[in-house]
This record gives sequence, structure tokens and C-alpha cells, in this order.
Amino acid sequence: MEIYFSIIGLIFSILYSGSEIALISANPMQIKVWQKQKMYFSSFATKILNEKPTYITVILIGTNLANVLATSFFTIYLSKIVPNTMLIVCIIAGIILLFGEVIPKTISREFSNTGILLFSPFLVCSYYLFYPFIFILNRTKWLDLATESTKTGNEETQEDRTDLQHMYEQVDEPEVFEKDQQEMISQVFDYSEKTVEEAMTPR
Repeated sequence: MEIYFSIIGLIFSILYSGSEIALISANPMQIKVWQKQKMYFSSFATKILNEKPTYITVILIGTNLANVLATSFFTIYLSKIVPNTMLIVCIIAGIILLFGEVIPKTISREFSNTGILLFSPFLVCSYYLFYPFIFILNRTKWLDLATESTKTGNEETQEDRTDLQHMYEQVDEPEVFEKDQQEMISQVFDYSEKTVEEAMTPR
């Protein structure tokens, strides 16, 4: 029974880790374009991106709970077959680090726009599940501080993209765009996003 709960915890850890990178890396303008094209879950994804600090908090709560679940039951299970306590710690740390953090975050970073669409129903459900915690954080003004920090960090990037975003918002019928034009503009967004990330990376 312990191994099943361990795997469940690891799966949730993978989902929350992937969601975190998708939320941070997703291009809001691309999601808005998909929303105009009525892609599945695009409305959920737009809502999540508009309330990013709140959903980052949801992800952090979920990640901690998932890791506690996984590590607790992994420890109980491995203690029956591995006599060395230090070896148990190393095994669990390696599993959580590799499968719960590195792999899902690496994959999610490469497909962040698609990832936020796929993860959005899961995040919305998690929001309602963790709502009592979110309510307490709202009452303590912690989320307000997180919101101000996020706005400050994204201010310059948002100004650079305002004109392109305005152009997209004027489109009421997405079919007026040719497919190759959509791909070209999406590439411009991706290039702009990568340029900003490289500029912010310390050398």
C-alpha cells in the first residue's frame, strides 16, 4: 500500500512542477490568440495567467503536499527492504529531484504554451481544493506583495509587447489570419521571449 501512495505523491509532484514552469514561461499573447480560436482550455489558461501570483501559490502548496506524501510513504516502504538510513535518504532525494523536478520542468519549459493549456484544468481544481489556504494568504496580504513583485519584474517586457498585443486584441475573427502569418508572428513572440530571458540571465 505504501508504494501506491508514494507513486501518487510523485505523480502530483510531477504535475505541479511542470505546471510551475509552464505558468512562468507561457506567452500570454499566444494564449489569447488561441482563446480567440476557441482552443480547448484556453479560457482556463487565460484566467490562470491573469492571476499568476495566486496560482503560483497554489502550485507551491500542492508541490509541498505532494512531496511530503511521496517522501513519507517512500521512507516507510524502503525502510522494510533497505537497512541503511542514509541510503534511503539518497534514493528518495534522487527520485524526487530527477522525476519530480528536473524531467517535468525540462519538458514543460520546451512546451510551455501547450503545457499551460493542458495543466489549466488541474490548476483550477487545485485552486478550489486549496481555497482555505488561499483565503488566509489573501487576508494576510501575502498575495498582494507577490502581485506587486510580479508586476515589477514583468513591467519592461510587457511594455515591449504592448503594440503586438493590441494588434491581436483587435482581431475578432481569427480566421482572417493566414496560417503562415500566425506561425510567423508566433515565432516573433518566441524570439522576443528568449531574448528577454537571455538578457536577464546573469553572465
